[in-house]
Amino acid sequence: MIHEVLSTLSLSTSIDIEEWKTNPMKYTLKEEPEASVEIGYIGGGNAFLIFRKTDDAKAFVKTYSKLLLAYFPGLKTAYGILEGFKYQEGDDYKNSEGT
Repeated sequence: MIHEVLSTLSLSTSIDIEEWKTNPMKYTLKEEPEASVEIGYIGGGNAFLIFRKTDDAKAFVKTYSKLLLAYFPGLKTAYGILEGFKYQEGDDYKNSEGT
């Protein structure tokens, strides 16, 4: 469903939803200026997506929530958005900060 929502919002037409497993050291948002989203993790009922723009993250949350509730009425969901996220150059995401 994640890929469907990203495609619907035109946030990613060529994202490899499995790349985070096969190439965990690739930082798509850093390496590809045209990329709008990166998958950090998906599994066990959780997902970690990193969006270049806060508005894209909010649009994803809105659309994904509606889709989930259509398929699974009553499902409780939770989302977090860290605005002003700054990637620490030469490092990985775990040491980056939000403002």
